[in-house]
Amino acid sequence: MSAEGSDVKKSPPDSSSIHDEKRPHQPDVDDTIAKANAKLANPLAGLSHEKLMENGAEFARVHGLGHSEDLFRKGALAAQDPLAFDSISHFTDAEKEIFRREFTHRWDHPYTLYHLVILCSVAAAVQGVSCIFAYLGRFRRSYLIKINRWTKPS
Repeated sequence: MSAEGSDVKKSPPDSSSIHDEKRPHQPDVDDTIAKANAKLANPLAGLSHEKLMENGAEFARVHGLGHSEDLFRKGALAAQDPLAFDSISHFTDAEKEIFRREFTHRWDHPYTLYHLVILCSVAAAVQGVSCIFAYLGRFRRSYLIKINRWTKPS
């Protein structure tokens, strides 16, 4: 124990952290890191609507989905900022209503999807249990064979 009656180390009285001592504040580096983090958060941020629509259509053509070019154009616009669908003039009123419903009824999915998830979960559990029993059976057989060889006289 220390003289103060506690082994807990106390932080220094100033408010700087240990990380501040290792790397002094460098505005250029901090700005670059902030820009990189923003770009990683949403790589479509900062692109114009025309460029986004062009990229969406090109993606559809390259991957053999030319019949859905219009959907990919609009999808690229929605991916840039999903909350700004009301301000984008390329969406029809019906499409905007679909966006609103997605935000207000987040868990409204077909019952078939829920059944599929439950069925797959049960199947995975059954497979896991069968693998455990198969492993235990092999272990038990090899262990008992060794015990029987040692305990039974020949």
